[in-house]
Amino acid sequence: MKAADVELEYEAKNGIWHAGLVSADMGFDNRIIEFDCHIYPAGSSSVTHRHNEAVIFVLKGSGYTLLDDERVDWEAGDTLYIPAGAWHQHHIDPDVPAMVVAAKPLPLQEYLGELNIEYRGDEPVRTDYQAGSFLDEFREVNAETPGAESESR
Repeated sequence: MKAADVELEYEAKNGIWHAGLVSADMGFDNRIIEFDCHIYPAGSSSVTHRHNEAVIFVLKGSGYTLLDDERVDWEAGDTLYIPAGAWHQHHIDPDVPAMVVAAKPLPLQEYLGELNIEYRGDEPVRTDYQAGSFLDEFREVNAETPGAESESR
């Protein structure tokens, strides 16, 4: 999948920009995991939700996640593990949007009939942030990484 071919869509329920990177919806024959990208506007928060386990790698930004009411601070380069069934809500610092990649075993869970996503009933904190293209957003991450230009040669 080329970055230029990835399409970001606004997901109003969670107040985030979302793009599939590897999923059956995109024509992949992935049977165990899927990867997607989320862009959280600066100063926003997601709706409180829970689902099966997920691993989130932070590419850009900082904030914290309330994970079963325990605060877990994170920043670019950090990895979060979301245990199955844990209530969680992501809060983004006010200065910079956050960009993350999430890995989830959705195809396997769908196959086993174990896919469960629940929402607590709160509303996400929204902003008027308009995400650029996935390629532009990713280039911005790369431009902010110290030494990224010299390492990519």
